[in-house]
Amino acid sequence: MKTVTGAIRHFWWIAALMTLIGLAAALGATAIRPPTYQGTAVLNLDTSQNASQGFDVALQADQFLSQRYIQMATSAPVLDPVCAASNPRCDSVSLAKQVTASDSKGTGVIQISVTARSPGEAARLANAIADQVVKVNNQQIEARIKPQRDALQANLNQQSSRIQQVRDQLTAAQKSSTSDTAVANAIAPLLAELSQAQTQYNTTATQMQDLQVQQSRLQQTLSVLQHATVPSRPIDPNPILYALIGLVGGLTLGFLAALLAERIDDRIRDSGQLAEATGSPLVLEATVGGRNGAADREAASYSLAYASMLARHDSVRAVLVVGASYGDQVDKVGVGLATAAAQWGRRVLVIQSYPADKGSGHGPAGEVTSRVVVEAASHESNGQAVVATDGFDLIIACTPPPGYSSNAMSFMSSTDMAIVVATRRRSRSRDARWAAELLRHTGVRIAGAVLVSRKGRMQGSPAHLAPVMPGTEEAEGQLQGDGPEQSRQRQPSPAESQQDLSDPPRGGRRVGPTGNHDLDRTGAPRPG
Repeated sequence: MKTVTGAIRHFWWIAALMTLIGLAAALGATAIRPPTYQGTAVLNLDTSQNASQGFDVALQADQFLSQRYIQMATSAPVLDPVCAASNPRCDSVSLAKQVTASDSKGTGVIQISVTARSPGEAARLANAIADQVVKVNNQQIEARIKPQRDALQANLNQQSSRIQQVRDQLTAAQKSSTSDTAVANAIAPLLAELSQAQTQYNTTATQMQDLQVQQSRLQQTLSVLQHATVPSRPIDPNPILYALIGLVGGLTLGFLAALLAERIDDRIRDSGQLAEATGSPLVLEATVGGRNGAADREAASYSLAYASMLARHDSVRAVLVVGASYGDQVDKVGVGLATAAAQWGRRVLVIQSYPADKGSGHGPAGEVTSRVVVEAASHESNGQAVVATDGFDLIIACTPPPGYSSNAMSFMSSTDMAIVVATRRRSRSRDARWAAELLRHTGVRIAGAVLVSRKGRMQGSPAHLAPVMPGTEEAEGQLQGDGPEQSRQRQPSPAESQQDLSDPPRGGRRVGPTGNHDLDRTGAPRPG
């Protein structure tokens, strides 16, 4: 159910797109497919002569005859004469694929339907096949009865000849006898034989009449009830049916594709996924950058995060803000938390870390640590040196994931707690889980996680508020140890230089050497 609901919430657009594609394909098929017409002729099956034998017998006879006539409609003896008489001539094998015969249960009606490209041809073929079925049925009945009728007819002819012979003998006996007694004696056996011959003749004639009646009844069993009429509209393509099939098919395929995408996609989309991946007790959702009061909402969010994750731990001095994956906005989150802490009256040092090959798609080859308040050594510094910095109540170190940063590993040894930063719809659960496991293996407690909206990445960078710093003289004393290497401006990569040229800061304001608008403003103290 989690996968199903996630697929509906996250990949509903796949299902919608597949549904639209299915509907478009169905409408396209409707426009491309040539029209097909159907003509239907109706045959009547009369089995009333079997009703006298019982209902079961009549029902079995009806079922048997229905199947027999349905098979006959697509047989060669029926289709060959139809194809021979059609103009242009057709093939019986191809015509059989266009013929459909079915019976209506309990009504004794058989429908013969024929599909064709033109309405007239469909009706003509359906009528021709129906008439040919009746004709073939009568021929088969005639062929079955003919031997018996021929035998009866031959018997009648033989008995008629016998009667005629007896009559001739009677006539000859009457003429040859001289007395009445002799005539009576001569014709008596002939009269008996004539009577017998006539009786046999009448019996055979009755059998002949019964056979003819039976033949007539059998031939009347099947007849054409209704001839096919010319159809007014095609049965295929049917736009409504095609649209329904396209919608159902596209929706089904889209839902399956969404399920598959949800199953294989492990990008973090909500705070619940981030909490599950990192095992964090608290997750903050924040948007970095934006307009229409987004800065105020962002500041309020970080104040809530600081109050929830840091203020309850009075002894916390060093916090590690680590990205769940390479490229997460740990620096902006660190500055936001520092600003929130500064509003609580804390003096905060933020160490931002910028990978040298940002945007290259590979792991960082080196790191340059730039400053927000002070500048720490990029390679030589370690966590102990950072924690030993005097004059600050809280030190926030922003690093990429432990597997990408050597400084992150050194910070872990002196860090009180860690905050994992992930980007919505960009960071993956396996990366966040891996970073959390590395932190736990090194003994660092995960105090919370921050889920940053990816939308903010496409907008201008928010203004970095200057954190509360110690007095000017104290700050200057702390900054005496910063050498020229620390104060040297980070050289931007070609991709970053091109991005700065194509997308200047809002209002046309130049970015100063520190990379921070607040620290570079007139009158602000600049480290080094």
